Amino acid sequence: MVWTLILVPLWRSELLALLWRTLGAAAVAGVLHLLADRWGAALAERTRRALQAILVLAGIPAMLLVFYLLDTGPGRPPLWQDLGRLTSLYVLAITGVLLAGIALLLDAWHRARQLRQAQRAIDAAAIEQTQRELNAAQLRLLRGHIKPQLVLDLIGEARDHLRRGSADADAQLGRLLEYLRGALPRLEAQRSTLGAELELAGGYLSLISERSAGALSWQADIPEDILETGCPPRLLVVLVEQAVRLGIGLPDGRGHVDLWARSARDRCVLRVGDSGTLGEGRHAAIEALRRRLALTEGDSVRLQCWQRETGGSVVEVDFPCEPETG
Repeated sequence: MVWTLILVPLWRSELLALLWRTLGAAAVAGVLHLLADRWGAALAERTRRALQAILVLAGIPAMLLVFYLLDTGPGRPPLWQDLGRLTSLYVLAITGVLLAGIALLLDAWHRARQLRQAQRAIDAAAIEQTQRELNAAQLRLLRGHIKPQLVLDLIGEARDHLRRGSADADAQLGRLLEYLRGALPRLEAQRSTLGAELELAGGYLSLISERSAGALSWQADIPEDILETGCPPRLLVVLVEQAVRLGIGLPDGRGHVDLWARSARDRCVLRVGDSGTLGEGRHAAIEALRRRLALTEGDSVRLQCWQRETGGSVVEVDFPCEPETG
């Protein structure tokens, strides 16, 4: 129709003749384009597009020529001797090829745009899947570091008692086994509460305190009314282990650990204070914990640490205060 409207001002014959010639040539070009797309499915993309372009651009003038030859009735001069009809054939062929070329370019641009969009969608999905797998792998690694280090430290404590031939070595080993039986299942839990975290961390501190003959002391200031509050799993025991192992320093373990928690305005603040320092190794461990919390809890959890002016250090975690329903 666009082709016809462009030629109407130049046409001197019947408009119906112009219309059926343009529509006929365009229909043939469309059929050739469709057939080339189906028959050339096994060809390379560029080869198939080139074949379509050749068929369309050659099919339009060829079909117009057939129309003009069929329109040469008895008594009319041959087409090549009729200047008026020959000129109209040239005009139709040239404009038809130009419009078909523009249509082919627009089609190629549209297909390329669709391919780019599809590729971007595939790439985005692949990146998202890769990121999910990477996050899961990182989370498994970070979780896997917690349990072995804690268990190894406790087993090391029992081994030291046995090597020294301590009179209460057997009792220490029994308490260790009892603690590990209760602690290991909790280390696998996906959710936890402040009460469960306090029990897990308190048992660990008690074992270390017994080993150091009271050189390591600890106390907890956590109100009972928030013990059922949901808490990121393995949070408190990791903070306590870092305080003892990297802040105060094993094997001596001489110092003090404070556990403190409060809730206000739908947020819980959990602090682990100790008489140790924030060295390079502890900063690295805290950063690993921050990455783990970011993977499991998103940006809802904030972690910070500082050195007290009066001595000792504090690690604080601020997280949503929600009752644990699981």
